[in-house]
Amino acid sequence: LTSCLHFLSVGSLCIALAAYLFNLLVSRRVASLSTDTLIYHLTIPAYWMQLGFLQTPDLPFHDGAAEHSPLITETLIYGLMSLTGNDSLAFLLQPAFFLLTVAIFHRSLRHLGLQKVAARFLAAFLLIFVPFFQSSLIVNSEMVMTCGVALFCYGMLLTQAYRHSGFPVAAAGIALTMASKTVGIIYGTLALA
Repeated sequence: LTSCLHFLSVGSLCIALAAYLFNLLVSRRVASLSTDTLIYHLTIPAYWMQLGFLQTPDLPFHDGAAEHSPLITETLIYGLMSLTGNDSLAFLLQPAFFLLTVAIFHRSLRHLGLQKVAARFLAAFLLIFVPFFQSSLIVNSEMVMTCGVALFCYGMLLTQAYRHSGFPVAAAGIALTMASKTVGIIYGTLALA
């Protein structure tokens, strides 16, 4: 029974990962329907490519404001766009952080004492969890912030046994959360408390 559960948990994780990667490839054939993608996450780096990095882009469609605070997501997308001259690599950012979040989630479950089989099944479930699954297929900052929160939680779990290594991990999670999205400042402040 144990070997059967082991095989099923590995199989479910592989199938969930394959389904995710397949949907990621299919989603690249269709233009993004996300307004955030078109207004912020691709447009601002494109402006920076023309005007120079971290110049203030003119965004008259954004609540009448002409400024936007540079966040880590747009900065990373700018780096990817600078490499290729277009947005062909920008779509990789969210999936990379989503897969990192799944890995951190798995490590957190193991640290909480769950057996490998149960942790694999739950990680497979997270891979196909619709809100995260859908959000990670568009160019956005949601998964970057979620990854920061997951990293913070994992760091706090580590402090129970390894105080000196747990605090830097938690601090990195807070920093990523705060740097990824303006609302991340609220979550990061709560985490600091």
